[in-house]
Amino acid sequence: MMEKEEIIRNILKSLLPMMDKKALVLLTGGTADYQEYQKMVDELLLTEARIAVTPAFKSLASSAIKDRLDSRFILDGETLYREINEINIIIIPVLTRNTLAKGAMGIQDNLVSMAIAAGFMKKIPILAVTENCSPDSGHTRETGMNLNESYNRMMAGYEERWNEFGAILIGREEFSSRLKKMLYPEIPIYSERHLPEQSSSEVFFVLTMKDVQGFRPGQRIKVSSRSVITPLAREALNEKNIIVEIIEKKKGNQP
Repeated sequence: MMEKEEIIRNILKSLLPMMDKKALVLLTGGTADYQEYQKMVDELLLTEARIAVTPAFKSLASSAIKDRLDSRFILDGETLYREINEINIIIIPVLTRNTLAKGAMGIQDNLVSMAIAAGFMKKIPILAVTENCSPDSGHTRETGMNLNESYNRMMAGYEERWNEFGAILIGREEFSSRLKKMLYPEIPIYSERHLPEQSSSEVFFVLTMKDVQGFRPGQRIKVSSRSVITPLAREALNEKNIIVEIIEKKKGNQP
């Protein structure tokens, strides 16, 4: 009998080609030690997303990860500039200080920095997670990399420049809900920190048109950050003004 997770994956695989988003994922050296980002990569591998990597990623990532991603890699600038014309969104799961600085100053010395510059110039939406580079992030504070105020101001200035260029810089806890909001802009989605207390306790992992037909107009429902919402269900949610709340799975809650 097919596992529930496999069923969900198959449904997701069948729906993703219907999305009008074609993504370019940029992997830096900070992404090489995946762990918590592995699930995100699994999801992206079900899409048609293309991938560009830094030299640091190539040298640090395990062979297993590189082998899994190999068929998606963009290997040269000519291919990158050809593909960029079809890209709707650029995703950077781990924005490092090095890549942040290069993007702010317009430096183009590898495929990732070239893609970022092209994205800025073409006004392609860029979604980047700043946990590894922002002076204000928990990771930076824990590692003691925020003790020099002058250096912090420099990095904050680079972040501001990215914002001016149109990038969306977020913390890792916002990644799943923000990405879903960009993929499903017609659905009002609230991150976990903004959840109303009166929400229903049921969490939907696969949401179909039949499910939505049973909801009241204006009702609030909960889905997992890994839930699948069918296209017809998305349309019905919008028509009935139903609010979808993204529930992030907490560490330590797994059986």
